[in-house]
Amino acid sequence: MIYISNNIFLTSFSGDVTADNPIIGYNSVLRPQDFTAPAYTPIRSAANAWTPDTATVFEGASLPGTGSQYLVLHNSTLAVVDYIGIARHNFFSTGRAYKIQESSDGVNWTDITAAKIPPNDGSILEYFDARSTQYFRIDLDDLSGRAPIIGHVKLGKALILQRRIYAGHSPTLLSSMVKKTTYGSESGQYLGQVVHRAYHKTSLEQENNSPAFVRENIVPFINHVNGHAVVEDTAVSTFFFAWRPSTYPQEIVYGWTNDNIQPQNTAGDGLGGRMSWGMSIEAIA
Repeated sequence: MIYISNNIFLTSFSGDVTADNPIIGYNSVLRPQDFTAPAYTPIRSAANAWTPDTATVFEGASLPGTGSQYLVLHNSTLAVVDYIGIARHNFFSTGRAYKIQESSDGVNWTDITAAKIPPNDGSILEYFDARSTQYFRIDLDDLSGRAPIIGHVKLGKALILQRRIYAGHSPTLLSSMVKKTTYGSESGQYLGQVVHRAYHKTSLEQENNSPAFVRENIVPFINHVNGHAVVEDTAVSTFFFAWRPSTYPQEIVYGWTNDNIQPQNTAGDGLGGRMSWGMSIEAIA
């Protein structure tokens, strides 16, 4: 395992794929009943972390100095998974360390990642060696006295894109957008403004993808953003996106697309042809 950052773990690479190929975490095997928060009664249900919206949240108990609280994830089908994504949390603002653990029986737990306090309350993507363990959990230390909050969690198999991106790409976290109303007086004086919404926005373009890669990997992603579940009762539409994981490991977002993604043939060659596809991305601020 190659340690990349506080937020991303990458394992092995082959061919043209390096630690800077974009990662999309969309595939999730979790259903509402696969979320539990044992030991303490949460303020808001553990199953709230299943919903892809980030207004509905899991909120743990406010119990300072009692050790750890846990959000347990049940991989009920023993699917092969290699990432956990966490959106809209308060780990940094509450000074709370977290780590990811696994268990085959739900009793004995082994650390997958080291404990860490993230550098901000932005989205987290933990990418690790593929495994089909039955249980995973997010271990949250309970020293701050403030309840932990998590908006959404995905557990599944990450999509690593075929082509790296750089030139022409606007990094999502640097592309802050607001919808606002600005007020001025009849005499031309500035009277202030009201911000109605803040979010991030960018676009992703992929060129020279192989037809096989598009059919095997991108079409399922298109189905996901169009509202089709990976398996019955799993969360749809949204995804985690790391545009250049090794160089900019903290620039991870949780977002969605309003586009209809349409892959196109761009060239024919001895490898079976080439295809392109792309989309705009909006993400939570």
